[in-house]
Amino acid sequence: MPVLKVGWLAFFVGLAGASLVRAGDPFMISANSTSGAPETINASGNSLPNLVSHFITGQSQFTSLKNRDSSASLTYGGLSSAVLISKNASNTSATLSLPTIGFTKVFTGTNPGDLEAQIRKFAEKNGANIYGEFIRSINEQTELGVTDGNPLAATALFADQAFTQFGLQTSPFAAGPQPTNPLDQVATPNIQLNLDGGYAHTDTGSSYYAGGDFTLGFKLGDRVGFVLSTPFQYENIQGGAAYMIGEEVSLPILLIKPSGNKSLGWLLTPTGIVGAAGSVDLASGGLFAGGEITSSLSF
Repeated sequence: MPVLKVGWLAFFVGLAGASLVRAGDPFMISANSTSGAPETINASGNSLPNLVSHFITGQSQFTSLKNRDSSASLTYGGLSSAVLISKNASNTSATLSLPTIGFTKVFTGTNPGDLEAQIRKFAEKNGANIYGEFIRSINEQTELGVTDGNPLAATALFADQAFTQFGLQTSPFAAGPQPTNPLDQVATPNIQLNLDGGYAHTDTGSSYYAGGDFTLGFKLGDRVGFVLSTPFQYENIQGGAAYMIGEEVSLPILLIKPSGNKSLGWLLTPTGIVGAAGSVDLASGGLFAGGEITSSLSF
């Protein structure tokens, strides 16, 4: 049994691996015996790799299914039957299905070691692309997306950083009359450390987050600036930990320089972004590269 565990975790960890069901857990497995006396076990948790490995190896809540033909259906963030797994008692045959992307693969070996080798070989050769498609489908259909799909995901974090700094407000520390040149607020030189946090509640559960950004800005004349920002965030999603960090390079350009009170100003800021986000508990993550343009027209 321990041999098979390694192969299955290649999908849920290496690529990203009668019981009590706790409310608010992001994952739930409903497992059934498929031979002998009928038995159904429901178990939930906040770590996808741990929950799957317990089923495969017959540990924790699934002890009574050890060395029995069995199947399991995984609910991922409220999405039922997101993953389907079945195996025989001798661990020489196993089937993995990902219905959200129409993927099914049957593995058959002469012994548990041979089965594990086939699973590992497939995961190393084809697994990354398949699991990437699966995570994208999860982002679209659930509220647990670490990389995309909700206001607390990494793509939203990185986009909000530049918009807040150059579009929504010139500077979070501005006090009194605004300077004639908006660049004085973001690139004087200017050093800022901004911190924020919050709590989110949805029908499927709750989460909280804490993060911020460290920013260093310089002026390159009266109309152009250069700003480096490092946004970061920790998020606890229904008990599962997720981490995000990025680096943004911005070039604020003052197209229309205000002349004083009751005058027009226009600051246009292109930004390049690279970043990373990941969660072992949710078996999800990714790397990012992109850009955005923020326009701030003021009177």
